[in-house]
Amino acid sequence: MINVEDENAWNEYVKSHEEAKRFRFKVIPNWDDIVDICSKDRASGVQVEHAFDADDVMSKEANVNENSSDVYIDLEEPNSATKKKVQFTRANKGKDREGMMNSMKEVAESLKDFVQVSRKRMEGNAQAVVQEVLTEMEMITDIDEEQSYKAINWLIENPSKIPVLKALSSSKKKRYLLSSMS
Repeated sequence: MINVEDENAWNEYVKSHEEAKRFRFKVIPNWDDIVDICSKDRASGVQVEHAFDADDVMSKEANVNENSSDVYIDLEEPNSATKKKVQFTRANKGKDREGMMNSMKEVAESLKDFVQVSRKRMEGNAQAVVQEVLTEMEMITDIDEEQSYKAINWLIENPSKIPVLKALSSSKKKRYLLSSMS
């Protein structure tokens, strides 16, 4: 919920930012957790605030002293434990990056292994396909040599047609090949 001390200031702000009106009395549960999760930005530069910076600012104690018409707020500086926590957090970023890099290397290595195994399978499969095509072509007796070579190449390039060729009778295989290749 947004606490407003000057209603006129809020009304002026809402005039220029109409979408802010709905947040005036909205309570957001787990706000501190949301800040911790969402404010870990990756920006760099002047006046960049990170989650641990916001935590320092929000956790400062406000000392309010009221003497007649004087009002002042004294904010305490963060203690040394907070500074150590910040330094520790920054050191962890390097470890996180190192861990991420190691994980990426492991994934790359496993992909290399997978590609090598796949290539070997494909080479082995290609040998089986060639043998299957040659066996089927031997069954076609009335085809000339040039047409036979074209048919072999076409069947190797289109292995899904081999089961069709196998299912046909010997007399229909030649006609199927010649009509499919053209």
